[in-house]
Amino acid sequence: IELQDGYTLILVDIPTVEIRHEKQSYTTIPLGIILTQDVIVTVCTDDTPVLQNLVNNRVKEFSTKKKMRFVYQILFRTATNYQMNLRVIDKKRTEIEERIGKNTEDIDLIDLHELESTLVYFATSLRANGVVLDRLTRYKRLEQYPEDKELLGDVIVENRQAIEMTSIYRDIINGTRELMSSVIDNRLNNVMKYLTSITLVMAIPTIISMLITNVYNMADTFFVSQIGTSASGAVGVIFSAMAIIQAFSFMIGMGSGTHVSQALGAGDRERADRYASTAFFTAFLVGILLAFVSLTHIDAIVRFLGSTPTIAPYAKAYATYIFYAMPFMMCSFVMNNLLRFEGLTLYGMVGITTGGILNIILDPIFIFALNMGTAGAALA
Repeated sequence: IELQDGYTLILVDIPTVEIRHEKQSYTTIPLGIILTQDVIVTVCTDDTPVLQNLVNNRVKEFSTKKKMRFVYQILFRTATNYQMNLRVIDKKRTEIEERIGKNTEDIDLIDLHELESTLVYFATSLRANGVVLDRLTRYKRLEQYPEDKELLGDVIVENRQAIEMTSIYRDIINGTRELMSSVIDNRLNNVMKYLTSITLVMAIPTIISMLITNVYNMADTFFVSQIGTSASGAVGVIFSAMAIIQAFSFMIGMGSGTHVSQALGAGDRERADRYASTAFFTAFLVGILLAFVSLTHIDAIVRFLGSTPTIAPYAKAYATYIFYAMPFMMCSFVMNNLLRFEGLTLYGMVGITTGGILNIILDPIFIFALNMGTAGAALA
């Protein structure tokens, strides 16, 4: 309240609707009431229902002649409008709360934040209005009738009730937000548990496949060691070449597998097929190229990998069949990686395991029965 010679300015905050983030929200704006001996002037930036009800004669015992009663009627309408808007806010909160556990979305948390922000605006404005009302109880400049003082008392009660409602609804919204956060956290935990389970299930075939891959070399080493230590050393020397073959295969398989996964995730099966086909034939062509280079320089490669003169003949015999099979080995490793990226790790495991079992069965047949030596182990 501002008292000046010739007029009195009363400034209060009233609730109003605004568009915030493309949604209807509530805020507060100032309403100025200027009192003189002859006229009453109201100033507001928006056309507000607080004044429209008075303009349309929807308020009982309304008369501008009784200036203070007119002011108190405006303030009474302001307090009741706050309460009406607070009930609307609580209804919106209830609608959000009813969706918890069913189809809760992130936007609901944002909406709750907007409602809480509105309540902060309301609480601040209502407390400021309470100060104005307290000063009006001591206002003596204009004549007041007993009914006016009773109306002012009603306005103070309504304003305090609006403040209490704001405080209660803020506490309820905080509880709703915490509940929603807990529900979202529980959902996230459930998803993480599910993904962890899926990862473990998918990892088991992959682990078995990797173990079986090592079984190839272990089986060859076991049976070849029956021939002699030089033959056993040859398998260890050529294992380095097999590791290089695997490295090239994994480079092609993992690189293409990423694109295959993305294409399948986007629902583009045709594009995924193209990636897989390109990877397969690329591995085959690279395998042919590497096999040609390796076979034409097999003596140098065997020496480079660390063969001694006694191991070299065994290593060369073992490496010859490995290099001949290089295109098919690379295609096998690439397809195994593609199956993993498609989530079909079980099929990859079955293929690798079948090969490992066949290797164990054929090793003694080729090495001893057919008397092929280390070449038989490589062919198996």
